[in-house]
Amino acid sequence: MPKKKGTHSKTGQRRSDIIQAALFCFDEYGFNETTIEDIRKRSNASSGSIYHHFKSKDQLGAAVYLEGIKHYQSGMLENMEKHNTPKGLIESMVGYYFQWMKDNAAWARYLMQMRQEAFMEITENSIASANKQFIECLAGLFSPKIKAGKLRKLPLEIYLSLILGPCECYGRFWLDKVTDADIRLATKEIIESAWSALKM
Repeated sequence: MPKKKGTHSKTGQRRSDIIQAALFCFDEYGFNETTIEDIRKRSNASSGSIYHHFKSKDQLGAAVYLEGIKHYQSGMLENMEKHNTPKGLIESMVGYYFQWMKDNAAWARYLMQMRQEAFMEITENSIASANKQFIECLAGLFSPKIKAGKLRKLPLEIYLSLILGPCECYGRFWLDKVTDADIRLATKEIIESAWSALKM
């Protein structure tokens, strides 16, 4: 049994290595220009190993997207659970968004650029499931503050629009390198704007 566990662990690590290699190739060369050979060289995997995990480049591209979504969402929720005040939830969401974007710029660009690509249909159900779970967890964090009268009673979708909407807008400028506005200033102003809109 221990031997099987080690094999599964190695298989999972190989899959992760291929996804990371594909991400950096897509970021450097572009999705259409990247070849499986590029990914093979970057991951030090054999072509057989790549095709064992992913039937096509499209399937791999969809997996890169889904893995990025899960990485971002799980990290944000873990970070938010450390902050129990109403403003702390907002601060942690905005702060984490920009920190994750800085630490994972290639992934952030990929998530913003590739959502509407035709191959994303492969993973639509998985993305919808991840988003549903993410929103349910966010609701669990915000609802007690709303019921306690510490935050305005608004649909969660409006909360996400007011908090993450400005982050996504500034994030596009930052990732495209078309802004001189410091990311620390953006973080501070977006937090204060969201807090002003949502506090009681």
